[in-house]
Amino acid sequence: MAETTEEMGKAAELLQKVARPLINLIVAVIPIVINCTTTCYKFYKKLPIVCVHLIIGFIMCFFGGLYPTVFAAIQAAEHGGLATMKKALIDLSEEVMVIIEENKKDNEVDADGDGKSDVDQISSQEFVRRKVSLVLRKMNPQRVNDAIASLYKTWLSVLAVLTIEFARTIALALTIADFVRKFMNRWVAPTIEKATPVEYKKWVPILVDWICKGIGVSLAWRIQTVISAATSAMAGGLIISRAILLLVAKGKDHNDTRADEAASYIFAGAGFYFQYYVGFKAPFPLNLVLWPLDIAESYIRWSITKRT
Repeated sequence: MAETTEEMGKAAELLQKVARPLINLIVAVIPIVINCTTTCYKFYKKLPIVCVHLIIGFIMCFFGGLYPTVFAAIQAAEHGGLATMKKALIDLSEEVMVIIEENKKDNEVDADGDGKSDVDQISSQEFVRRKVSLVLRKMNPQRVNDAIASLYKTWLSVLAVLTIEFARTIALALTIADFVRKFMNRWVAPTIEKATPVEYKKWVPILVDWICKGIGVSLAWRIQTVISAATSAMAGGLIISRAILLLVAKGKDHNDTRADEAASYIFAGAGFYFQYYVGFKAPFPLNLVLWPLDIAESYIRWSITKRT
């Protein structure tokens, strides 16, 4: 018991030491992210509608298969409370900026007048307590609570739509898992049981089941990725070709020509080939910028298939 308490104390001390640089990193990065996002959104709103169509078409054509559930979630959010989610994110970002500004002021406090900031002269434990107290005093809890509740409600509605939209993928994952399980139970599991000590044999069926489900889910989502890449490439290619038609031949209706449809096949082929060439994953250096989408894609897929 004493050893456990000592280990927990060491872990807490290590966490407190890490907290100082981690907080400083977060304080430095978050304003940059918020400002960049705000600037990009303002720039996006000022773009002509044709340019907006080009951007949307390009993203769908060349990246639709890389993040199928993310794009599906955005489409679902548009019908399930995108305005509410936008307001909630704005409220949270404003509260975060308030805390960051107050943190900057707190870092400059020199109560004893020795020429050094007080935060540079306190222990890691006192530093954590001071910053937690700062957040509790300066944050508006009701506003944050309302924003988080709005985001959660929107997410639940989006998740419900995605579960229905990707029901075939879930069914396919279960079908593949059942097929693999029959093979594993007949040919692999008996061999594993023979090589497993008696006291651990009870884990063999569980591990086999996990492996089968993992294989089923992986293959099902791989197939879905290919399907999404093909459909998004075709849809995005048509959007690109029609946007270019509007730019080149102003005032010309796409119904009066077949050029847009012919060009869409070229764009669709290029878009699908690009996604296939990169293995349906963002290539370097785009992966350094798009890693949040990778995390979001993995989380959404897990949320949809966690009950399989």
